[in-house]
Amino acid sequence: MLSPITGQATLDTAPDEWVAIIDDHESMRLCLSHVLRFEGIRTEVFASAEAYLDHDVPTPPCCLVLDMQLPGMKGHELKHYLERERLPQPPTIFMTANHNLLATLDDCCVAHGRLGKPFEIDALLALVKPLLRNGRPVPADVKRSTPLEAQTSTELERVCVK
Repeated sequence: MLSPITGQATLDTAPDEWVAIIDDHESMRLCLSHVLRFEGIRTEVFASAEAYLDHDVPTPPCCLVLDMQLPGMKGHELKHYLERERLPQPPTIFMTANHNLLATLDDCCVAHGRLGKPFEIDALLALVKPLLRNGRPVPADVKRSTPLEAQTSTELERVCVK
């Protein structure tokens, strides 16, 4: 199946392969989740770092897409907590609307990538897709159902990017 967003073959990720999206803005969480699901990538969304820590999933995510300015525990604080407690530390893609924070990110923690809001969907996909362990193209004759089939990539980008 071709992605309505990129026009490329979507991925069929392994059952234990997923991406955690952690952002306090519901519209951002849902939009990013829908975009990744359109690409064949499983997601779980969390409104806070604490909600992520409380989740009960048997396998850690392939990566975290993590807002830096969360209420309560901040994004970089979550990253440090995972290190300190010796919990699984998936590659982390930080995102924030505060571009000054992005500039200082190297001083506080290691990141796989960083995205300044608003960002292009292709930039997110370019960072997430290489982190998938078992992603592979879905055969063109396989039709996957999704609740967003009726929405166009333009509608998704309008909601996600601005």
